[in-house]
Amino acid sequence: DVVVVSSSFGLTCKNSEQKDGKCEDYKIRFCCPKEPHCNGYWTDFFDRDNPSGSYDYEALSNIQIEYPGKVCANPIGVDARLLNGLHYTTSGEVVTVSPSVGLICKNSDQKDKRCEDYKVRFCCPKGKLFHHQIR
Repeated sequence: DVVVVSSSFGLTCKNSEQKDGKCEDYKIRFCCPKEPHCNGYWTDFFDRDNPSGSYDYEALSNIQIEYPGKVCANPIGVDARLLNGLHYTTSGEVVTVSPSVGLICKNSDQKDKRCEDYKVRFCCPKGKLFHHQIR
């Protein structure tokens, strides 16, 4: 059979593409990422931007300004998800994710020219005070 398998979309088999005109009955399993390890504590999730315009920009620097006292100054980990809770890698999109940056998804980098909407949380070291923005 001619089949297409993808971690983003699963398994696709079209009867019209088969020699005998019929797909077999397939099963598929997915391996999902475990809950990310954090040797400290996780913040709440933040979704401060929407993928309108040019990008979805869940940047640490903006989150620290917009949510003073909610994120430590130097996170040691980051967990990025789609708004529906799925791990960001399931989107199949090109994104930048790091504890020092947060998440950046540029619409121009995507096949369909539009990012999904993401949320992020940060892992802060034990005993570290939250970041406070001085204005």
